[in-house]
Amino acid sequence: MAGNNEGKDSAEKTEMLYGYDEIMKRGLETFARKTQDICSEAVVLSYIVTNEAVMNALRDLVNRGGKFRLVVEIKEDNIAACKEIMKIADVRHLDGIMNNFTINEKYYFGHIMQEPNGKLTQAILSNSKKY
Repeated sequence: MAGNNEGKDSAEKTEMLYGYDEIMKRGLETFARKTQDICSEAVVLSYIVTNEAVMNALRDLVNRGGKFRLVVEIKEDNIAACKEIMKIADVRHLDGIMNNFTINEKYYFGHIMQEPNGKLTQAILSNSKKY
């Protein structure tokens, strides 16, 4: 864990996360908030839709009255995933997204997929107001 507290608010922290299991555990914990805003590369959308744990957490968020909003590059090869996610999310298109992150009223969660199987390998989780 790499803290970034700069003496202003000791409750604020930024952590580097490594390994799929730790990233998934901590990422899913952020879904307990009231809103989830995700900005995602097109390739990550199919991962979201096919990951049962992620979809269940997002459905739970919506069923609790929360909001799930997604900005993604909509392409021919991800139309089916877009239609599936639109059942629970407000989806918007943006060309050329080159980053993956989630924000809500408390956390910034940025993640990187480096493995060919699409599993998360590194992430940043922060409640710092700088994010």
